[in-house]
Amino acid sequence: MSEFEDLVDVNLVLEQDEKERRALLMLLDKQRLRKDHFLALDSQMGGASSFVTSTSLQWLAGRARFATELPLFKEHVDLETGKITLNNKTAALLQQREPDWSRQWAMTLYLAKRRSHKFPPILVVVSQAWVDNPDSDQWTGSERRAVRDSIDARGLDTEGVYMDLQLNDSDFLYVIDGQHRLMAIKGLVELLDVGSFFMKNRQGKQKTECITVDEIIEQSNGAMTPGKLQTLLSERIGMEIIPAVLKGETRAEALRRVRSIFVHVNRTAVALKKGELVLLNEDDGFAIVARALSVNHDLLKDHVERNSVNLSAKSVHYTTLAVLAVVARLYLSQLEGYSGWKPDSKTEMSVRPEEDDIDRGYQKFSEYLDFLTSLPSHKGFVDGRAAADIRSAGGEDNVLFRPIAQTALAEAVAKLERGGRSLVSIGEILKKKEAEGQLRLTAQDTPWYGVLWDPANERMRKGAGPEGLCHRLFLHLLGGGTADNSARKELRDEFAKARVVGLESDLAIDFEGVEVRSSSIRLPSPW
Repeated sequence: MSEFEDLVDVNLVLEQDEKERRALLMLLDKQRLRKDHFLALDSQMGGASSFVTSTSLQWLAGRARFATELPLFKEHVDLETGKITLNNKTAALLQQREPDWSRQWAMTLYLAKRRSHKFPPILVVVSQAWVDNPDSDQWTGSERRAVRDSIDARGLDTEGVYMDLQLNDSDFLYVIDGQHRLMAIKGLVELLDVGSFFMKNRQGKQKTECITVDEIIEQSNGAMTPGKLQTLLSERIGMEIIPAVLKGETRAEALRRVRSIFVHVNRTAVALKKGELVLLNEDDGFAIVARALSVNHDLLKDHVERNSVNLSAKSVHYTTLAVLAVVARLYLSQLEGYSGWKPDSKTEMSVRPEEDDIDRGYQKFSEYLDFLTSLPSHKGFVDGRAAADIRSAGGEDNVLFRPIAQTALAEAVAKLERGGRSLVSIGEILKKKEAEGQLRLTAQDTPWYGVLWDPANERMRKGAGPEGLCHRLFLHLLGGGTADNSARKELRDEFAKARVVGLESDLAIDFEGVEVRSSSIRLPSPW
């Protein structure tokens, strides 16, 4: 055979491949345009089929329901509260936890404000009317076993890998993994259809707080426009579908199988640790700045614990990544130009700042870390001294190597800066007091004894109370005192209470280590 004939044969093969490809495209387009038909892949695990496909957010919001809406619960729903009445029967039937509607607000705004949003696939169970009718001819035999699956699925190839799913209006779809994602999508539909969206409490009761489409656009930092918002509901989300009943099952066996799948899915889902959240967060400007400086600044590189939130006295690290992100937030958010980095409420998600703003935040927080590095303790650490020697009571006992003091100081310094003080002047005070031993955690003649150190149990105090008191003491000590009489009295009372010995005693430890009446305890003099 000549080279010319070989070339002709190759071209014929290529032409045939192209014709087959075009034919397949036509068939797929025809399949795709059929109402309520889905092209899916069959997935076999645990001896049962499920079907993997995708659908638009609009379709999912209109068709998928929560487990509490199942027909089998209808007679057990309290008409006033809309909740299922728990009894022996419903306890056995209930297959998922009550949805928490307070989560809807943050997740809906995440979809609406964030151009680069992404939800993982949801797991959906498909039921049909005959499933909840024990007299249906779809149940047969003395044991009433199903004669078919509760889904209309037809193979499109000889192996049954590619499937044609028909989900009719009469089919009932409910989510067993992803109910809060569904809740968020329903909120998005509400926002775009009505033009506004209301926050809800945990039980789903509407609150007064509301956001409009115009506000969404304004708050998105240019990520969203009216045109982009209108296209959101056409986006597609992955969906894995499980029949509520498989051929050959009794109704009781089917319920046990679905409930077991739900439990297994939720048990194997592991929440990210706080450090991992900071490491992966690409929207929180404070986390981005903290993460970048954790590997670039001399004080931090190779000295930041990335997984745990807590830091032991013997840790080789200076701080944790989770704490560093809080320090960055407490410091920068007090300064001018960073208020937009922080969500308006705890339930909102952050919106990534512009790159120029991130660079500016990086530079400013780097200056704060330089300020810390100027302290002899921190400079010694950078030069190779072990963190445990500086932190532990047997060593320097330095309170600034404890996360709770790191966060308290950052916020105090930022407030003082905002009031006109310079980092240099604050640093000079801290250097002097560090040399005098006033940053020792467990010493009775320092402000931190009783406040951050619990002498009775010989351990650190934790929580918002001790941290808040520490923060206010830093402001008092570094800022020249507390001028307001009422605020000064309140601070003194709280400080004296912290140094009280025992729960029922009115005796407190003064700066000489002597037990005196708590009323005799005075605030430490400003530094």
